Amino acid sequence: NTEDALRASETRLRMAMSAARQGLYDLNLQTGVAKVSSEYPLMLGHDPDTFSENYESWVKRLHPDDADRTLRLFSDYIEGRAEQYDTEFRQKTESGNYIWVHSVGKIVEQDSDGTPLRILGIHTDITERKSIQLELLKKDKMLAAIMKATDELLSNKDYRSAIDSGLQLLGEAAGVDRAYLFENTLGEDGIPQYGNMILEWNSGAFKSHLHDPQFQPLWYADLPEEFSQLKKGVPYSGNYHEIQSSVLKDIFNSNQIQSILVFPLFVGEVFWGIIGFDECKEPRTWTPTEISLMNSF
Repeated sequence: NTEDALRASETRLRMAMSAARQGLYDLNLQTGVAKVSSEYPLMLGHDPDTFSENYESWVKRLHPDDADRTLRLFSDYIEGRAEQYDTEFRQKTESGNYIWVHSVGKIVEQDSDGTPLRILGIHTDITERKSIQLELLKKDKMLAAIMKATDELLSNKDYRSAIDSGLQLLGEAAGVDRAYLFENTLGEDGIPQYGNMILEWNSGAFKSHLHDPQFQPLWYADLPEEFSQLKKGVPYSGNYHEIQSSVLKDIFNSNQIQSILVFPLFVGEVFWGIIGFDECKEPRTWTPTEISLMNSF
């Protein structure tokens, strides 16, 4: 019968939307309250049985870097300055992470004066696609920076100036907050005893630690596991919550570091120094592609 057919159709629709990671929303523009399908909260990590949506909650979940642009596009459409509402932004999930969402909507009800009353739309989780796009863009940007930095090293006779320029190029391309160079001092056995920071590029968002006594010198005996890895020519990376070393934790704390990536520098067979990158805004997992590209500098 008709009722069974409708139920079957609804089931097929929900299965399709679940597979496509899509959720429906129906927003009352007067009250700010939204009715959503169960897929909508699920993609945000919420329980559909307890989740409730409204305009203010949606705004609070927007990533700070996306909020102004997204709200401007939304208001332009609602107030008649734009013909459509179709955009991408990040939303915070229940776990505190962000997913990328493709949002489209259409005004479906107006009052007698033409004032919009309801907007009906779809949210699609595009995190995987967006991650691939961003990874490719980042790779292209880093390749360009490495080529330019390499050219600077080959053409500039002042190696400190060339490396300083290279640190800035790599730091900006990688989107980090600090990039720096340590020069090692060898012991009588030819093994590096400590390193001194001699150059640093800083994004300006966090304090410089070029002249920080904590790094003048940095004794490698205090970091045996990390030093052993670097001495073998293997890059070291880590996030604050993963580190076991109390010395390294103190360094992270005092310099507001969330994540670090460090490469050993060799001149012939000699472990000459290290080049490092600090991410201070949020924890970061360095991809094999990023590590490989930056290690080629």
